[in-house]
Amino acid sequence: MSFTFDSSVLKDETNRLNVSVGDGTLSADAPDPVVYLEYSHEASSSISTEYFSNGLVERYNVSNTFSATQTDATLEVPFSSTVYRLAELEWSINDGSWSSVPDSRYSWSNNTLVVDLKDGDTDGDVDAGTKIEVRTEGRMVDVANGAISVPEPTDPDAAQIDSKIQIESRSSDFSIGIESGERIHYAYKESWDTTEDSSVVAADGSQQIYLPNADAGDTAWITTAPIEVIPQSGDARVRVTDPDGPTIKISGGPSALGDDVQIRYYAVTDGKTYEAYSVSRERPVSKDTAENGAAVFSIDDSEETIRLQLAGSDSGGSGGDSSSISVGSWPQPDPGTTLQEIGVVVAWAALVVLLVAATGRSEIAGRRRWILVGTIGIGTGLLSIEVLRPGTISTAIGTGLQDVVPLAGLAAIGVAGYSIVSWWQSRQKEAATPETSVSFNLRGNE
Repeated sequence: MSFTFDSSVLKDETNRLNVSVGDGTLSADAPDPVVYLEYSHEASSSISTEYFSNGLVERYNVSNTFSATQTDATLEVPFSSTVYRLAELEWSINDGSWSSVPDSRYSWSNNTLVVDLKDGDTDGDVDAGTKIEVRTEGRMVDVANGAISVPEPTDPDAAQIDSKIQIESRSSDFSIGIESGERIHYAYKESWDTTEDSSVVAADGSQQIYLPNADAGDTAWITTAPIEVIPQSGDARVRVTDPDGPTIKISGGPSALGDDVQIRYYAVTDGKTYEAYSVSRERPVSKDTAENGAAVFSIDDSEETIRLQLAGSDSGGSGGDSSSISVGSWPQPDPGTTLQEIGVVVAWAALVVLLVAATGRSEIAGRRRWILVGTIGIGTGLLSIEVLRPGTISTAIGTGLQDVVPLAGLAAIGVAGYSIVSWWQSRQKEAATPETSVSFNLRGNE
C-alpha cells in the first residue's frame, strides 16, 4: 500500500506524519501490531537570484537558504560570454558582513563561475538552515586611462553586443580592452570625428578599441562585425568603415608591418567556397570552403583592398554572402625609427649624391643632366618608400601599377648604375690618351 501527499497539505514550520496500526479490537494476548514503513520527501531550498546585464557588464546577486545539510556545495554563475575581468566577488553568511571570496574558493569552467560554498565552520559541509549570499560582477571590457558608462544597454534577447557607451573621462592612450577570441568590435554613431577610430588586435587575440578623437561626454554605440582577425605574430590595426558591408581597413599595428594575418569570416553558408578577392590586384588571393560556420583566409597586413565573397563572384561582390575589407593606412602610433629605415634612407641619399657627382664629370650637361638626376632620384625615392611601407606607392598610383612601380624603381637603379659605369669608363679613356702639345711661331721664319 502506498500514499502520495500533495504539497498543499504542508504548512510552514514543522510538519508531522503520524502512523497508527490496529483499531483497538485485538485481544490482550494478541501480539503487538507491526508495520514496515518506507518514507521519503523532496526538500526545496529558498533561492533568490538578481541579474543585471548591459552587454558589457553582467552582475549577479544570489541568495540560498539550505533546507538540508549539503556536502561539497557549489554555486554556478553562468556568464553569457567571456569575462574580461571579475570586478567583484563577495559572499555573506547568515546575513553577516560581506567579504571577498578567496581565490582558492572559486574557479572557471568555460564562461561559468564556480564558487565552493562554506558556512563558517571547518567540517566542509553547509549545515541545514544556513543562508549564503553571493554577489559578483563580470566585465567584458577593460577600460584603460579613462572611464565609460552604458546609458543604453544591449537588449537581453540580442544575439550580439549592441550597447551605447558614454565617455565619462579619458586621458592619453584611452582604450577599451576586449578579451581574446572575440569578433572585431567597433564603434558607430559616434558623436565625434571618426577618422582615427580603430582596434588593435594582438596575436593572442586580445583587442583594444582606440577612440583618439573622443572627449568626455561623447557617446557611441559598440557592436561586433562577423569577422575575426588573428595576426600570426605581432599585431594588426583594424577599422570598420562600413558596418553594412562590412568594410574594414587593416594594416600593421604598432609593432610592425608585414605580419601574416588570418581572417575568419562568419557570414557564410557551410559547403560554399569563398574567396578573398584583392581589388587592387584584381584577382583572388585566398580561397576556402566554409566549414563549421566559418571561412578562413590568410593574408598579411600590407596595404591593399580585400573583398570577401563567394568564389567566382564578379568584382562588385554582389549577393548576401559578400563583404569588403579595405586594407590601407591611417594615422597610428609611431613604432619608432628602425635600422632598416635608416639604412634605406642613407643608401638613397648616397646614390643621389654620387649621381650628381658622376654626371658633373661626364659629357652630360645642362638640362639633360638635371632631368636624368631628377628622374633617377624620384624613381629611387619612390622605391625606397615602397620598401619601407609596402603598398603605399603602388596603392596610391592605382590598379594595374602596383607591380610596375617596383620594376620602374629597379630600372631607375639600372640606369643610374649604367651612367656611373659610363662615366668611369670615360675617365679611364681620358687617362689613357697621351697629351698633345702644339707650338705656334708668331715671328715668321728665322
